Amino acid sequence: MLPAGAVAAAACLQLVTAMEHEIEKGLTGDSRRRANDTVHGFVSQFWHTVHAWLELSPGDLLFVEGAEDFDVISAQAATATQVKATSSKITLRSSDVINTIKNFWDTRRKNADRSIYYRFLTTSEKTQEKGAPFGPGVCGLDVWEHSIRDPSLVESLRSFFVTEKCFEGDLKDFIDCTRSGKPKANRVRCDTPSAYIARRASCIQFTAGNCRRGRV
Repeated sequence: MLPAGAVAAAACLQLVTAMEHEIEKGLTGDSRRRANDTVHGFVSQFWHTVHAWLELSPGDLLFVEGAEDFDVISAQAATATQVKATSSKITLRSSDVINTIKNFWDTRRKNADRSIYYRFLTTSEKTQEKGAPFGPGVCGLDVWEHSIRDPSLVESLRSFFVTEKCFEGDLKDFIDCTRSGKPKANRVRCDTPSAYIARRASCIQFTAGNCRRGRV
């Protein structure tokens, strides 16, 4: 039979061990209020900014939180990059994608003397739009990418934007133009909407599923 002191010591040890285990678990709280995703987003943006800095060519300038998360300005062109560390899948209908096109439109208007390029980098994977507006198994973001080399796809993009009512203001007016391409006031350039989209597809890069440097 153990002495009373030994029994008490063993009981205290068990209590301390249980308390340490509880401390290691931390406090129980509302997981919806945690900033994990926000912190992950900041860290991702930071490292992509550092990477862009390391990749600068002689004479290039890096601006943080300029038109987008970071902008690289060269003598020939300016590239604005938006970084999204997200998990939900994206489509051509996603608000982040539509906002990128809107922001490109606005930035280009404000910097008409420069060649502007946009890069949207996200950890999200691309998927097909609900209702398959581009056909069975076809992702709108793939159509956007392929339209750079296949102009016949451009009108389907324009029709999608019109049907979905993706834009407002002068961008909406411009995209809503008929295929005849009659000149309209307040255009960035005197293009048909399809011709404009065809050129912009090569200026706006959507990199989904990873955040590696490069084009979709």
